[in-house]
Amino acid sequence: MGYYDYFKKKGAKQPFECQTLAFWMESDRPTEEAEEYIRRQYTSKIQKGTFDKKLGIKGMVNHVVRAIAGFNKDPSNEFRLSLSQHDKELVATLFFDYMWDEYLKKIKAVIPPKSTRRFNNETYKFLKRCKTQPEAERNKAQILKNRAPGVKSSRKCRIFFSKDGYDLYVRGR
Repeated sequence: MGYYDYFKKKGAKQPFECQTLAFWMESDRPTEEAEEYIRRQYTSKIQKGTFDKKLGIKGMVNHVVRAIAGFNKDPSNEFRLSLSQHDKELVATLFFDYMWDEYLKKIKAVIPPKSTRRFNNETYKFLKRCKTQPEAERNKAQILKNRAPGVKSSRKCRIFFSKDGYDLYVRGR
């Protein structure tokens, strides 16, 4: 199925113009370089675990808008393009789906290792025993009262959740 049939099937208002833009985007070198840059950005977001497909397609819509501007500036083109928002989204979805199928879905998220030391050993061992927030809140006063190593009563403290239970976060003034 060609581009024209694809856009016609998806309900494009101007399938011929969408097809023309798609062909031009495939053959234009600056546009391909911009796509490579977008692909690298998406790859890093996937590896960090912060990638969202809807926002990825939205970014490709911005790329299509820039491609339309480049098409209209090119003196070798006989006419100017003006696409509706729906048609721009269809062209962006076409290129995003291709990029997703060929490159992006093969990338695995790399989860950074958890830092091994947040507190000194005695405080961490004490806090590790506090598995629920009420326990941690009750023990917060006890920690400050006993002045566990590294924790001073003059500092502001806050309880936060970690994988192994609730921990105490000490923030200086």
